[in-house]
Amino acid sequence: MRTDAKLTPALQTANALNNSYICVVHTNGIHHLAMVTCQCQGEHQIPLDLVTSNLLMTSFTKICTLFTIQVLDHFHLCNLELKASAYQFYQLIQHITLLMRPAEVVNLYHELWRLSCLWHWMKILKWAGYGHNQKDPLNPNQDHLPITVQPVLK
Repeated sequence: MRTDAKLTPALQTANALNNSYICVVHTNGIHHLAMVTCQCQGEHQIPLDLVTSNLLMTSFTKICTLFTIQVLDHFHLCNLELKASAYQFYQLIQHITLLMRPAEVVNLYHELWRLSCLWHWMKILKWAGYGHNQKDPLNPNQDHLPITVQPVLK
């Protein structure tokens, strides 16, 4: 655990090599790290590379905060088994990050809540078979619906 770090919004935005700093939320706290990316495949490939690396971003246009899949799964498990709310779980993350001064940790509670809902929805779509094909979950095929309306014969 880090007790000497101070995570406030007034942190620097880039290092000497012009790599932008981002916040990464993991089960062991919130970290402020420089993100080094490869531009050889194009800038549009960066979000896909991050998702492949088990990281979900809060914005696809300006990547400044990432949540690991492990912290979202951990929150989901704490919510189901311990009945912990998102606020209580984020309080835990703040205490893990700065044990003596949790109020100085940057507030990412709303991002945690939004991404946990998105992560849960993505898992449901994967379990329903939308993970590895080109099916559109918003326009399902009528032949593959689990419940169909039967015509009434008189």
